[in-house]
Amino acid sequence: MINTDLSALVMALEEKEGIKLSEAAQRLELSEHETERLAKMLVEYKILEIHYSLKGHKILKKGAMPAKTEEKERTLHKKHHVSAETERAVNYLRYKIAEKRNNKTEETERQKRLKEIKEGLAEVRQNLENIRNSIKKDQTEKQGSFNAMADAVITQIE
Repeated sequence: MINTDLSALVMALEEKEGIKLSEAAQRLELSEHETERLAKMLVEYKILEIHYSLKGHKILKKGAMPAKTEEKERTLHKKHHVSAETERAVNYLRYKIAEKRNNKTEETERQKRLKEIKEGLAEVRQNLENIRNSIKKDQTEKQGSFNAMADAVITQIE
């Protein structure tokens, strides 16, 4: 058996009438959204219930578990332990949350890199346009010089 933040949360629910979702999130070191997802999973097993205060706060309360299950839970949480299966589930959820955070970080990095590439491409396009304009200007100047020379030669021949 391994002690977890989840068991601490359930212990807090036994000590208090209820606990705000925000407080639970702080204890678990998760966002409120992630904590709510975890709480909803525990609601399915009747380990806890989600209630709403008059101010609109989400309050986590101990669920109405059957007597045998409640007695087992009380015994487990008095010792601050949870089953290995629950521990694996919590670890899996933490892994998935970390994976999602990493994916967001990688996506942000990809977006930054794409922005840099687009900015570089815009600079290359501007340089290409400057080169084209310079070539046109040179051609126009050379054409003007050629025409002037041609006119001078024609004038000398005539």
